[in-house]
Amino acid sequence: MNNLIIYLEDEMNWRLQELLEIRRTLSNPNITEIQLEIISKHILTIIYAMWEGFVASSIKHYSIFLNNKNLGYDSMGFDLLAVVSKQQKLIKGDINDYNIHKKIIKELHEKLESPKLLEKEPRVPILTYKEINNLLEIYGLPPIIHYYKKDLNKLANLRSKVAHGDFKVGIISFEEVKRLIYFVEDLMNYYIINISEYLEDE
Repeated sequence: MNNLIIYLEDEMNWRLQELLEIRRTLSNPNITEIQLEIISKHILTIIYAMWEGFVASSIKHYSIFLNNKNLGYDSMGFDLLAVVSKQQKLIKGDINDYNIHKKIIKELHEKLESPKLLEKEPRVPILTYKEINNLLEIYGLPPIIHYYKKDLNKLANLRSKVAHGDFKVGIISFEEVKRLIYFVEDLMNYYIINISEYLEDE
């Protein structure tokens, strides 16, 4: 567990350093109002990407952590077994033939006797409050508390609008951008503490 938490802390720390540099850039007294307005709007995609990348990386390393535990079929649980099945494409197509079903069951039994998750960063959905908690539930991790819901949804929504070319999101003040940066910093820290406490109780 310690290696996983140390890794997550390292992942958080370099992101915190970059977010600090963003704050410094926006605080530059020589920046013009129009520059600040444009940068503040587009910087939202970077702030969001810091969070999304952190989550994807955490899932990759949590998968490595689980694989190292060599969990058996009975220990892994249906959600994670479904992830293994999906990742390894164990079931394909619309199959009616009995012999093919028999072959699939045999292969499932063999592969799920010692199930392994892919040790790579997954493609994650836009991480609204609902989607991040769906993802955490699949991997058997504790959910993010309701306290973070409003700002998580706001950040995901603003990021989607800007990333898809809808630049009419209104003027986003430097103070609001700074607040969202602090929000992501706090959220990453909470995420690590939450996982750490969960694993200690396991």
